[in-house]
Amino acid sequence: MMKELLKNGIHQTIKQDKVELTEKDGITTNSRTGKAYIQIQKNGKWKDFLIKGVNMGIGKPGNFPGEAAISKDEYLRWFQAIGRMNANAIRVYTLHPPAFYEAFYEYNQTAKKPLYLFHGSWVNEENLVKSQNAFAKENMEDARTEIKHMVDIIHGNANIPARPGHASGLYKYDISKYVLGFIVGIEWDPQMVTQTNLKNGEVHQFSGNYFKTESASPFETWLAQMMDYAAQYETEQYKWQHSMSFTNWVTTDLLKHPANPFKRKILFLLIQIISIRQKLSRQGYLLPTMFIRIIPISLIMMKII
Repeated sequence: MMKELLKNGIHQTIKQDKVELTEKDGITTNSRTGKAYIQIQKNGKWKDFLIKGVNMGIGKPGNFPGEAAISKDEYLRWFQAIGRMNANAIRVYTLHPPAFYEAFYEYNQTAKKPLYLFHGSWVNEENLVKSQNAFAKENMEDARTEIKHMVDIIHGNANIPARPGHASGLYKYDISKYVLGFIVGIEWDPQMVTQTNLKNGEVHQFSGNYFKTESASPFETWLAQMMDYAAQYETEQYKWQHSMSFTNWVTTDLLKHPANPFKRKILFLLIQIISIRQKLSRQGYLLPTMFIRIIPISLIMMKII
């Protein structure tokens, strides 16, 4: 080891795979959706990106998830192990403490191949189930607050006050170029979705600045509103746009699950009824619904309308 240090120097650098960014009309991005894959830039050209992802929760054995007890050293050690197993992406469901973003940033400064991130925004499930209405004021405010915090955090521009059961602190590491997409929401309770639809029959189709719906249920229009809020806030505040999706799972998706103990599904949440408006530009930024179990190896994307 000493001979290597003397030969190459203490501060030798590793040739890293560069994360390439694109800019159009003053808006920066790092990815787009192709016909069957998410795509990133390689040598100035869009190339399919095969996602090999790892889910990472906020809980640590021996602690409650709300304690946010994982240390920076532990995060960094996990990122190194994930990189060694040749994975290239991490998915998180909610906001993590500052240590996560610091370790993630530092890892990507030295790793030969960067790790990318799919970042989720949490919604208070207890309030959703209690109210049985996603359009209830407290649920709308909570969802938007979490989205705003998520966007601010990945741009290294947040100071989140302490709240029981939530991560908090000073977030100053800009990891936006490593974030490939936002994933809005949680595993939706099917009864809550049904009641939201029944209680909000007067809700019209949504036509926002970046997303719109066609023949959508009230809850699907709610999802479109949340994604539109995320896109608009990031565009206005940071001149950035990231790919977008929402969480789904076995009781509300449109796939067949032979091992599912329920004999039939109550409803489906369809990504097809949520379309991308032209303002989002750059050839499609809507990911398919992201399932809670894994990050899909390949993603079926929607084209821009």
